[in-house]
Amino acid sequence: MYDMDMRTGFEEAHKICCGHHERGVSIWCGNKGIINGTEIYSGSCPDPSTIISWDGVHYTEAANFWVANHILNGSLSDPPISITQQPY
Repeated sequence: MYDMDMRTGFEEAHKICCGHHERGVSIWCGNKGIINGTEIYSGSCPDPSTIISWDGVHYTEAANFWVANHILNGSLSDPPISITQQPY
């Protein structure tokens, strides 16, 4: 089981939602493969709202939402100023 990051609500950052990557073996999302002599199907995770990366390349909707909200509320800015308080 992966630990949740209590600050963000996401599971361990290297876990992907769709696909399987382990010890140099990659099985892309929606495909079958053999790992340690066992055939596995590499489907999507049960709860993509807790995962940062969809397939190891693309962010999940939840991750994009988190980044966008932090840009808009200014918490990623220095100094932290929300977008509604920015001078134009």
